Amino acid sequence: MMRAAKKSIIDELEIMLEVVDPQPATGKLGSLRRRKFDLPDGVLIPREIARNVAQVVDLIDEHGEDGASA
Repeated sequence: MMRAAKKSIIDELEIMLEVVDPQPATGKLGSLRRRKFDLPDGVLIPREIARNVAQVVDLIDEHGEDGASA
């Protein structure tokens, strides 16, 4: 069930990204190819990632509290 949910989320994010930043189709499977993003020296920035994850957790917690009271 988690794999299906994760795949669904990834599919939705890729669709949103395609709307915001369309890429030219290259062949039949062009839309199925994953995008690659430029990161400084291929290294993730741990502080920024941790801060963003914390923001997402806070948003989920807020949404959960709103849903519980409704």
